[in-house]
Amino acid sequence: MDILSVHQLLPPTYRDVWLEWRDSEQQKQEESRTAANKPRDQFISRLLTRLKQQQNQDQGPEAGSEGPSGGGGAGEEEPEESWENLAGLDMEEGGRGGGGRGEVEDKSEKRGRKEGALEAARELLMKLRKSPLAQKLKLEREQLPVFQHRHRVLEALQRHPVVVVAGETGSGKSTQIPQFLLEELLIGCPAARPVNIVVTQPRRISAMSLACRVNQEQGCEDAPGSKSSLCGYQIRMENRSAEGTRLLYCTTGVLLRKLQHDSHLSSLTHIIVDE
Repeated sequence: MDILSVHQLLPPTYRDVWLEWRDSEQQKQEESRTAANKPRDQFISRLLTRLKQQQNQDQGPEAGSEGPSGGGGAGEEEPEESWENLAGLDMEEGGRGGGGRGEVEDKSEKRGRKEGALEAARELLMKLRKSPLAQKLKLEREQLPVFQHRHRVLEALQRHPVVVVAGETGSGKSTQIPQFLLEELLIGCPAARPVNIVVTQPRRISAMSLACRVNQEQGCEDAPGSKSSLCGYQIRMENRSAEGTRLLYCTTGVLLRKLQHDSHLSSLTHIIVDE
């Protein structure tokens, strides 16, 4: 089977994502080739310009008596405009523009903003857990079968990069395990740790309903994705998440699109593939 035609066997949603991904990779390769060839093109362009100038000078009546300003002068300056020097000059200009003290300060500011956002999320979760709604639903959460295995699940997640959890329908896997992680990383540790959880669902209605349920169990009376909520959802044509969202329910197609922009999913700490 021709590997180029494999995408034709995929469902329409995955096929479209495949094609967009392929076009994006081809565009990146084309831009990389253009950037790599830029010094060569500049070098060739300058050589052609100099050749035309020399031809014009040779055709003039005083071409032989010009002295240093004629062909000899041009020959002495040629090594300064070599292909290697042009490439090195571009690298130096890029280094002066993107490095230095400003870059260090930007990294420090970003680190400070991340730490501040984590602390804000920690305080928000502690505040929500004290609300009457969270206290009321906590009793229902503790009755779910998966709640009895909370420590066992967290211990397995600490030891292994990939964990498979099997349980009967209605045992609380989809709603409780993401909350176990969120509460452990924000409150269970002496200091809040980075947490950005994504839970995929095969259907849009599942992502929406689960996000609403978890949002209530955390004690938030506002809609998912609001400023007072840590939980949100994202489906096709609808995104109910904010900068402070730490637990996101989404469809599988949304996660595939995230892969297009970040092939390593470096912005996520945990990915839960449900069903």
